[in-house]
Amino acid sequence: MTEKYAYVLSFADSQDIKLSFFCDGKCFEFNRPKIDVVEKTLQRISIKLNPKSNKKKKQKKENPTDIESLFIVEIFDDKNLLLCGNINNEEALSNNNKLKINDIEYLIKKNLPTVEHLVLPDSIMSGFALYPDVKISFGSIEYSKFMWYKSQPELSEWSLLCEEFTYTPTNVDISCLLKCVCLPGNISAKSPLSEETISVVPVTANPGVCLFDSRHLYTPDYLKAPDEFRIVTYNVLADVFADSEFARTTLYPYCPPYALNYKYRMQLLLKEITGFHSDIIALQECEKKMYGKYFKPVLSQYNYSGILNVKPGEMPEGEALFYNLDKFEHIKDLSLPIKEMLCLECNKYILEKLKGVPSLCEKVLKKSALGQVQILRYLATKKLVCVVNTHLYYKPCYNDIRLIQMASLINFVNQELKVVNEEITVMVLGDFNSCVGDTLLDYLNGIEIKSDHRIWKINTDQMDLDLNLVCPLKLSNFTGTPPFTNYVKHFQNTLDYIFTQDEKLVLKKFVPLPDEEEIKIYTALPSIVSPSDHLPLIIDVKWK
Repeated sequence: MTEKYAYVLSFADSQDIKLSFFCDGKCFEFNRPKIDVVEKTLQRISIKLNPKSNKKKKQKKENPTDIESLFIVEIFDDKNLLLCGNINNEEALSNNNKLKINDIEYLIKKNLPTVEHLVLPDSIMSGFALYPDVKISFGSIEYSKFMWYKSQPELSEWSLLCEEFTYTPTNVDISCLLKCVCLPGNISAKSPLSEETISVVPVTANPGVCLFDSRHLYTPDYLKAPDEFRIVTYNVLADVFADSEFARTTLYPYCPPYALNYKYRMQLLLKEITGFHSDIIALQECEKKMYGKYFKPVLSQYNYSGILNVKPGEMPEGEALFYNLDKFEHIKDLSLPIKEMLCLECNKYILEKLKGVPSLCEKVLKKSALGQVQILRYLATKKLVCVVNTHLYYKPCYNDIRLIQMASLINFVNQELKVVNEEITVMVLGDFNSCVGDTLLDYLNGIEIKSDHRIWKINTDQMDLDLNLVCPLKLSNFTGTPPFTNYVKHFQNTLDYIFTQDEKLVLKKFVPLPDEEEIKIYTALPSIVSPSDHLPLIIDVKWK
């Protein structure tokens, strides 16, 4: 008696169960309802294996058991006891039960690690690490084996390149096709069922020196001192805003369309971000697909853990925070849409005043800005850090809305921190869509914004807003106001910031931004050498 294996997949969100096995050199697959009796499945297997069954399809509908079969199909439990046919498929097709076809036994292996999806990008460049878009069920990348091969397009011979999750093509690989093979695994086992994919395009030359290459010279490695850590904030430009007809013809007509595609941009983004060797990475405009297919799996290989909080509404983007597991552990997620924070007790004063100007109140409550609020613990000192990552409303003429959003967010954070029984350091960072001289920056710098301030006389239908605001947290602008962090053809200014508490942290280093002349070579951002219309801010800080 020869023992083989039958593989069963049963997903919690599916009503069907999948059975597959090899017989006479052929792979047979069956998708059957979980709640159906296994007797029907055994009959179906017998019919499909019977070479005469194709000639008797009509009989099969009337009475499948009348078809003469050369195959006897049975199910035994792990103690070799024959199972009755009225047991449902989910119970019968259990791990280590046996499917017997004549004298051949198939040991059932249920929910082994399985590759559901494996694809390579349609843009592959020398010098840029290549990460497969992979989905593994009942397993993880960490415990799976990846093998990379290359071949000339006209040849069928494949030569092994490496056995790693990622491969960085070299100039020698230019014009070659690449193949990635995944043997999925989990902590206890590797599946014998591998999956492979071949690139649809050959390796091409890279675009040359990228805008971030010179900045990487300032961040060649992770900070080693136990009392120092590095912070990055970066609006990575969501694909929904970058790769559209409006973006190609109106927003970024100077950027080649292929360089606006997120699969191309993701290669640049991943090389750029990993090269900063940061301990905290705060991203804005991070889409679900960017996070799930690229940022999360790739950054996990660099020992980061991540959290994505998506804005309410139809836009599939939000704020993502990654932290170095060697430096931080996650404590609590307090993230909420800012309009929900506005309706809480801590912002009762602001909301009551807003109701006096209905048109402005309606506008504020419609905006989808998110306050990503994550509490981390710094492992070396056991101190707590509250990272407040946000992207405020973008339209230039709405400084009042942005100020109300920020004040609502800060009040919420301040209220939540009162229940924390430990000292905590707050940092507020992201894309504030606010320039030098805007009232929002005055507010964060501790200046009281009074009810007679000019900002309350804008966009309120000639009605004044009777609102006084004072920031309850003592914050300092650690990144200052460089000439620009956003650089498009008709607008260049600073919109991104990192505010934190200077009584608790000291600024050790600010990584310089590129010179304007470097950007203007390609007109503006984004470009073939820079993946977003924003530039990341990078600082090193030290505990006092």
